[in-house]
Amino acid sequence: MLAEFLTLYRRRHLTNICRHCFTYQSQLSNPWIEFSEWALIEHYSYQYSLKAVKPGQDFALKGPYFIHVFPTMHRIPSLGFSLIKKNHRLKNQFVNLPQEQLIKIKKSGIAIQEDFSEILISFTGDTQIEFLDLAPEVKKAKVLLYK
Repeated sequence: MLAEFLTLYRRRHLTNICRHCFTYQSQLSNPWIEFSEWALIEHYSYQYSLKAVKPGQDFALKGPYFIHVFPTMHRIPSLGFSLIKKNHRLKNQFVNLPQEQLIKIKKSGIAIQEDFSEILISFTGDTQIEFLDLAPEVKKAKVLLYK
């Protein structure tokens, strides 16, 4: 599914989305809902929907990946987005045990793994550095794209 994330609302950003949709429209297997204002202005039918999001929302992607929305600071309300990967790891108390013992513990019904999330990339858009006070988890991102 083709997705575009805006960090803040400006008309020029919507124009870029229209161009983006035009470029990839033929590749969409399930066309999105038409955003009729641009279709009227440009006399062309663009296939996508525009949805408002809020800080704290998550959007599932394929596999273990999802997008997390976080607040940023700008003179108008703005948002940032993180690409996060969910994963599993062996619990600390089992790390140094041999494989045979881990198999026995697991067969006895004890959970030997724990879930964790890893922030791969965070994108802030146009923001002030103080946004880190609003979204301190972004400091853990492997890559931070800061405008």
